[in-house]
Amino acid sequence: MAIALRTLVSGLVALALGAAAPAIAADPPTPATIGGEKVLTLVVSEAPGIRCNNNVQVGARLANKYRLPLIVLPKSLAGPDAVAPAVYYGEETVAVAGGKLNGMISFTRMNDLLTLEGHAEYADTGRLLDDSVEAVHDKLLQGIKASE
Repeated sequence: MAIALRTLVSGLVALALGAAAPAIAADPPTPATIGGEKVLTLVVSEAPGIRCNNNVQVGARLANKYRLPLIVLPKSLAGPDAVAPAVYYGEETVAVAGGKLNGMISFTRMNDLLTLEGHAEYADTGRLLDDSVEAVHDKLLQGIKASE
């Protein structure tokens, strides 16, 4: 009897939590690949806030290292069920507001993912990853995050 009651209660809790969870689009709102390469899609709020701006800055850094199709898409163009911020890599949901990573990515995590997948890198990194520029860019990111 106690096991059946516990099962019933946990089922009701799961149902209640599921109903309260935000609707999260399962598929990316853009093509999953372009030219055979997985697309990094960033869905941003209008106007972008702290997490969205962080994601755009991370995307810019990644695009300076990897031959990576990158799409930044305002939420209103991402479909009626879109959530922002959200990040997709190919068909995978990497981060989404109210869910996975609460919608915010980091350069380290994404760099590790792209490295493990053997994603194509440029022979030389872009200017944004130059030592003299990277320190200034890091300061910009800290400023964005400090405005919380």
